[in-house]
Amino acid sequence: MFENNRIIQLARELGAEIQKSPEYQDFQEARERNDADDALQALISTFNIAQMNLERAMKETERDTEKIAGFTADVNEAYNGIMSNENMRYYIVNKDYMERELNYIYQILAAAINGKDPFTVEEAIGGCSGDCSSCSSCG
Repeated sequence: MFENNRIIQLARELGAEIQKSPEYQDFQEARERNDADDALQALISTFNIAQMNLERAMKETERDTEKIAGFTADVNEAYNGIMSNENMRYYIVNKDYMERELNYIYQILAAAINGKDPFTVEEAIGGCSGDCSSCSSCG
């Protein structure tokens, strides 16, 4: 852990500021809407059960192709229902935005740790795997 408690304090302050942001508030609202959507929760449960059934059928030594096809259809139907749900679409948009913003913050910190000027870091669109050896987009 950093010996300089100021760094930790700044990280805590950054976290608190993120929680105050309208973007975070939208993300929270999206999560709450998902949690409160009984139809969506039922679809998610159906999807999970169908996926478990499919995995179990795929592991059987003597595979029943009709059963596998049926479970695959169940998985696909539940997935499509989940993805067509308005609350899930709202959640995905907000989750993706938050992840992109957090990735940008990580890019700034990673560049600083690698000796780069954190004030000159531009957002690298396309994602970061976290494995800097395969990429040079942070700085």
